[in-house]
Amino acid sequence: MTRIAVCSHPVRRHTVRMNRVGLALSVVSLLNIASMPMKAYISEYLPWRAPPTVPDTYANYSDFNAQKLAFNGALYNNETLSRGATYLTDTVHDIQVMRYVLFPALVAPISRDNCLSQFLVGLPGLVFFTPAQMDYLCHLVEATNATTPVGVESGSCFRNTQLTLEIGTICLWVTRGDAVYGSNDSLALTYSFVYNAPRYCTWLWCKFAYRVFTTGIVIRRLWSQYYRHIVHLRQRLVLESHVATPRRDRWRYELVLGDPTAIILLDAWVALAFVVDIWLSTANVGIAVLRASQNSDIVVNLLNILYLSRTVWFGYFGLCMTAHLLRRYEAQHLFDEVDPTMVAIGVTVFGPLISWLSGNWAPLASVYHWLFSVLVPYEQKSEKDEIFLACVFYTFCIASLPVGYGFVAASVRHRAFPMLKYCKIGVGPRLRAIDYSSYVYNTVKNRLLLSLVRSFRDPSAMPSRGGSIYELFRRNANYKTSATLSLCGADCYLLCYDGDDVLTEKLRLSLLSSLSQNGRTTLIAESRTASPYIFNALEMQLPDVLRSRSSKVRVQGEVAFVAIQRPLAPSPWCL
Repeated sequence: MTRIAVCSHPVRRHTVRMNRVGLALSVVSLLNIASMPMKAYISEYLPWRAPPTVPDTYANYSDFNAQKLAFNGALYNNETLSRGATYLTDTVHDIQVMRYVLFPALVAPISRDNCLSQFLVGLPGLVFFTPAQMDYLCHLVEATNATTPVGVESGSCFRNTQLTLEIGTICLWVTRGDAVYGSNDSLALTYSFVYNAPRYCTWLWCKFAYRVFTTGIVIRRLWSQYYRHIVHLRQRLVLESHVATPRRDRWRYELVLGDPTAIILLDAWVALAFVVDIWLSTANVGIAVLRASQNSDIVVNLLNILYLSRTVWFGYFGLCMTAHLLRRYEAQHLFDEVDPTMVAIGVTVFGPLISWLSGNWAPLASVYHWLFSVLVPYEQKSEKDEIFLACVFYTFCIASLPVGYGFVAASVRHRAFPMLKYCKIGVGPRLRAIDYSSYVYNTVKNRLLLSLVRSFRDPSAMPSRGGSIYELFRRNANYKTSATLSLCGADCYLLCYDGDDVLTEKLRLSLLSSLSQNGRTTLIAESRTASPYIFNALEMQLPDVLRSRSSKVRVQGEVAFVAIQRPLAPSPWCL
């Protein structure tokens, strides 16, 4: 029996190429955000590294103080430390050592009330001092002929605790002479400060597992909320083209990916996971604060800045919580969204700065001293400090930086330009210059990097389409899913070339998830007209074009009709 083969028409396939600049931007951003939990090990020890052996059993505080001073004094003195060494990290015993040369006789007498601002400011470890250490050092300058005993044995040690758990021990002492630089000045005294953060093996392994888990969560969220949509978009372009009614000729596409970082930054659960991670490492943060208060070792300061940059998650979590409250009360117009890159830069500068000021500015040092001692029982105030409230204060200071900026910027904008919120898009030279479909309307980092895309730099290329959700946000900020962080950096750009390889369209694609559709004043109707593309499209009509009682929405002093044109097949993208 003869078989007859039925020949089907070949499936028309279009060519889709990933732009190298956009791909590099996206991949680097992916690696940066996914590796964030593991960046802690730039300064922290990995869990499989054996902890040092130090004395850890004491009969009482006096025994603890004597043993600690004897142990540290034998390890760190002018015979064991190199000449000129003012900062040392002892990796064998996991101890931070800081030294400073004092000349109390030159500044005495100084009263106890003025001792902090006139003598102690700038000393390494000042932020951690208990009242006993303050008294010990201030006795040196109470009189010109002060007879305060000096020597390792006359020093003082205390415990650093968080919710009663010991996370570090601190010792300080003063010896006669200049043991740092070796000068023969008879008035010189050498101040030594030693900080030891104990390592609990089980705890370090649990923290390592938590960070691996957090990394997996971040990668999964990036895939489900961004890269999965990219893969689906590429598949549809290959098989269907970008228009709803494809033409006969074949298209060639160049897809410029965006930066998905903001999507993760606005995930409150991810931000909370990173905040918890930092709080689980308060001993290491304490070391970073200690390092920030010293000024002699530039390399240490640079590594310290890199480590403290992780506290940017305090700011991102604050922005997440603020966005939730603004969305709940539909008050998005009270906040000007901030650039994620600028938040990172701001916190990278502000975090180490506030740490440095805590040891070099008397008012802030006094605040920390009170926070460290307020939860400690009176009889133990010279034996330990409690850092919990200080950590809360530090977290609040970092979180308030971007949140405060957003509220202040919105207030200034409304006061300085009161008519701006009532102007129509495209009216006036300032507003007419806003092209929401252009790559220029973007975050600082993306605008800089995307300017390297050749098609974006070509002045003869046709204008782009898209970015309509940003025009809607300008008219009514309550349509924003998040009013605190700019999501425009995650947008993709589709460059469409016809059969003659001529660029005919440039499309800016935004994720529809950034558009809030459930608010009392953010009604979006379903358009009866289907989208001419395989993406969603927005319709916005002003009152003089259309007045519909059923779909009136208050938009920055105007009444507008907002509808969404759906494609034939569901799509997460919007023009």
